[in-house]
Amino acid sequence: MAHTPNPPVQGRLISHLAERSAEDQGSGWSALWDSNESDLWDRGSPSIALVDVIEQQKDIFSPFTPDRRRKRALVPGCGRGYDPVMLALHGFDVYGLDISATGVSEARKYASSEMQSPQGYNFSSGTAKAANIGNVKFIAGDFFSSEWESEALRDGEKFDLIYDYTFLCALHPSVRQKWAERMSHLLHPGGLLVCLEFPMYKDPSLPGPPWGLKGVHWDLLARGGDGIRNIAEEEEDDAKAAKLTGQFRRAHYFRPARSYPSGKGTDMLTSCPTSASFWDYPACSAAGKVAHRPAIVFNCANEHTSLITYPVDNLTAVPDLAAVLEGDLTDWVSRTANSTLPRNQQNIPVYRYQHAGQYPNLNPFRWLGAYHASDLPMNVGSYPIHDCSDGSLLIPQLPLVAKVLRFGADGKAVQQVDRVEIDGPCRGIRKYDQFP
Repeated sequence: MAHTPNPPVQGRLISHLAERSAEDQGSGWSALWDSNESDLWDRGSPSIALVDVIEQQKDIFSPFTPDRRRKRALVPGCGRGYDPVMLALHGFDVYGLDISATGVSEARKYASSEMQSPQGYNFSSGTAKAANIGNVKFIAGDFFSSEWESEALRDGEKFDLIYDYTFLCALHPSVRQKWAERMSHLLHPGGLLVCLEFPMYKDPSLPGPPWGLKGVHWDLLARGGDGIRNIAEEEEDDAKAAKLTGQFRRAHYFRPARSYPSGKGTDMLTSCPTSASFWDYPACSAAGKVAHRPAIVFNCANEHTSLITYPVDNLTAVPDLAAVLEGDLTDWVSRTANSTLPRNQQNIPVYRYQHAGQYPNLNPFRWLGAYHASDLPMNVGSYPIHDCSDGSLLIPQLPLVAKVLRFGADGKAVQQVDRVEIDGPCRGIRKYDQFP
């Protein structure tokens, strides 16, 4: 049976920890575990936002390295262990870390049952289907101390993935910079830090926990700031972001279609590789690892609709459109944006287009939109001209890609649109139009 939590009571958390120093917050959390008050924060299931992104972005979240080593994942502040168990059921070797020995004991009890007979909430479909599962281990320890590391790592090993949901928001603001330093230390070069940013609706100046985090992750991870003084400043644009001194670069940033009720509609999910990651295009560009050759960068307006699971008992039924939108942004639009900007910054020619055509012979259903590979019948060239007067669809060179050529929308063969209209939703700017 799933653990059924009571509604969170934030006032009790704030009053309990208010009298403790930043260094003594850990013992305060342990005391709540010991007095059986974990229902103040326990949500009774793994993060559905994390479940969805792992299952939908399998190329990034593969549980295996290229040499078939099983990846190591860490979940600090793991509580009863819902997220570590879910990650293990998806193939990772996972370490759940918590300051409370009582909490770790509860997590071990939960894992012993759940790993043998997993519940449907561990999977996007709601149906248990674990195969080739990894291992899960729980460790009692202080995240800011290195003493526990020998129980998870040896001979210079690091983690491939770290997930933070309600860990940073539970920490006193004075240790935020130390949190970022530890994350960088624990991840191997190219490792991925994934954070579900919560609470984004709460004023950061109000007391916690949970402490409001709007603007905090960007300041800590990208700027290398302290997560306090400059969080109200606007995020740097893409050109300036590549020159920031933080240890991480944001690869993906989007609002998940599904999340816990307390954060739904405001939570943001960010994935930040350390500087050696293949997906960190700004870092690769700065290191001279981007080919200085002209590139065609493109996507279809509703790319993901042909790549998602359809209802097995009705192949013409509409799939989960919220999941399609999330896939459009995370798997396609964000990657075209990430690969465009570093090339612009080095004056490498970029040819950018979006296919938005919906033709009856290719799109029998309106909800399909311009799906993956529906652009292939087009005659696409890459000559640096600025018109289509010869009747063919040719891509003009747009040196800074302020504009993108859009084919097949609004009954027009081709038109130029602002790049922000397509790439902006990846940074939380405007709503993405799947059917332009």
